[in-house]
Amino acid sequence: MSVPRKHHYVPKFLIEQWANKDGSVAPYLRTPLGEIVQEKGKGAKAFCCELDLFTLQMKEPKLKQQIESGWFSRIDSDAAKIHAKLVQDADVLLSDTDKCAWMRFVCSLLIRQPSLVRQTRQKIPQNYRDGLNQDWELIDALKQAGINQTPAEFAEAEQVDRFENRAMILLAHMCDNPKEMAKFAAMQWCYGDLKDAGLELVLSDRPVIKILTDPRTPSLLTLPLSPTRIWFAACNRETLENIKALPPRDLVERVNHESVRQATKWVFDRDGHNLRSIQKHLKAPPRATA
Repeated sequence: MSVPRKHHYVPKFLIEQWANKDGSVAPYLRTPLGEIVQEKGKGAKAFCCELDLFTLQMKEPKLKQQIESGWFSRIDSDAAKIHAKLVQDADVLLSDTDKCAWMRFVCSLLIRQPSLVRQTRQKIPQNYRDGLNQDWELIDALKQAGINQTPAEFAEAEQVDRFENRAMILLAHMCDNPKEMAKFAAMQWCYGDLKDAGLELVLSDRPVIKILTDPRTPSLLTLPLSPTRIWFAACNRETLENIKALPPRDLVERVNHESVRQATKWVFDRDGHNLRSIQKHLKAPPRATA
């Protein structure tokens, strides 16, 4: 069995909710020149993926892909079952186990964006190198051994450690960060059925909308589950009630605006229901998210 090298940062089970009547997915694309074009219809697995996005620097092929095959794929597999429940019944009550799995999934969507992965590969290894190279005991030990290398050069040359691998493993483990999980668990959750809004939700390649009032804690997290279903997590009951009080169409329009504005490359819209709005807002550079 081949080891997967195409790594998804938005899973197929979520994207395929925006399939057209013929079963294909045809998102709108912002080109490098800022033009908005519609992709030809393809299967959901063709989008929101990159080759070797989470690959580790190891000789054994299975170990190279362990973050994707042994970590994110398991998170997605658990989340797909919960997602199916939420799409089928907006009033479903999730077990504590399901809630933990869903929180882990939402967190994973935030941290496995390609831009963050690339930043992690570059910056964290350099922090490791800087730390080693400031350790005077190690520097003296290498000099006494007649080794004319910095501690970081020696560690990497001898393959004692792969700093990039450590950075990627650290990124994956952020999905289980106890402090972040506790924040999510303390938030007020709800699942909305918006089939009567007269307008459908869109999905972007940065699917989680994160709104902050405090730099340390999100006041609102939103994730479209399908064109007519949505998940919210609010910092308090008042925020949640304010969301619920919005007319359904206004809510869809606000969520869609945020989704399109933060999209990096793709926006998924079923059968072109939001074409004018997408063309208007996708032209602008993507809005930074916290």
